[in-house]
Amino acid sequence: MHVALIGAGRLGRSLAVLLPAAGIPATLVRRGEPLPEADVYWLVVRDAALPEVAARVPHDRIVLHAAGALGPEVLHHPLGGVLHPLMTFPGPELGLPNLAGVGARVDGAEPARAVARVLAGALGMVCVEDVDPVAWHAAASMVSGHIAALFLDAVAVLDRGRSSVDPPAAELLLPLALESLVRAAAHGGAAITGPAARGDVATVALHLGRLQGESEVYRALDKRIRERCGR
Repeated sequence: MHVALIGAGRLGRSLAVLLPAAGIPATLVRRGEPLPEADVYWLVVRDAALPEVAARVPHDRIVLHAAGALGPEVLHHPLGGVLHPLMTFPGPELGLPNLAGVGARVDGAEPARAVARVLAGALGMVCVEDVDPVAWHAAASMVSGHIAALFLDAVAVLDRGRSSVDPPAAELLLPLALESLVRAAAHGGAAITGPAARGDVATVALHLGRLQGESEVYRALDKRIRERCGR
């Protein structure tokens, strides 16, 4: 099976390395380049460009897209489908993710689903079917981009509160962040710790007195934690 990856963004460049490493030949197609001969066309372009690009794919070939919040119908293609990995791809220059056990949303016409299952399996991913794409992508965005932004806010707060940058704040906070996520995944709300979870309003007030642009997010999350913990 030869895969044409249409789009040279972070995901496309990453898959151009990961697929061949998994034994699947792949060609990366950049903007403006003609479509090569391939068995499968995996579109990793911006969402708005999907219909236009899919229209260039022959109707007897499988075409997949990787838009997390959209279904296969956006392709307007008889053999259209979806293969969206539940993972962040910063680009091969920064690092390639380990896809073993990672969820992958699969949807579309049955021939497209069958191919998507093969590709997902080759990359070590676990297929997830019959899921609302918007809910899927919203959850993914919260866990990925939102948590990353919150982490960087925490790094900025710690950096403002000390005179040295060694060791880096990110290195200090990362073990705590990872352990908190692991515990939350295993035990739910019972694993949440901190002043909001125990109703310590005095400490929360101290924190807010030190925060700058982060205070609005802190207040919203403080409220959410208290709701989850029944405070």
